[in-house]
Amino acid sequence: MKVKENRVKQVVVNLTETDYGTFLNGYETTMHRSLSAYGARLLLGKPVKVIVRNRSIDDLIELGGKLRKDLKDLLAKDSLTLSEKEALRQSLQSIENNLIKLVTLCSQD
Repeated sequence: MKVKENRVKQVVVNLTETDYGTFLNGYETTMHRSLSAYGARLLLGKPVKVIVRNRSIDDLIELGGKLRKDLKDLLAKDSLTLSEKEALRQSLQSIENNLIKLVTLCSQD
């Protein structure tokens, strides 16, 4: 079994704003979770895995989940009347259904 070696050395690279922007754009299209991991793979000449998925759809799904959670938190509040809660429940269900349709349509590409 291969033992994982901890990284203990640092390398500082100074970049222009343009080069840094290019570096960030490249990082955003990868599966790496940190700039450090992405930079290390580039410096060592190792292959970098690129994301094939549409990142904007992933962001939409994440925002939809946050919206859903916020609306459910509103439903738990005692300050809403029963009719307001029911209207909010219906809106929440409609939002969920529309997000599912949108993601399904976008995933067909």
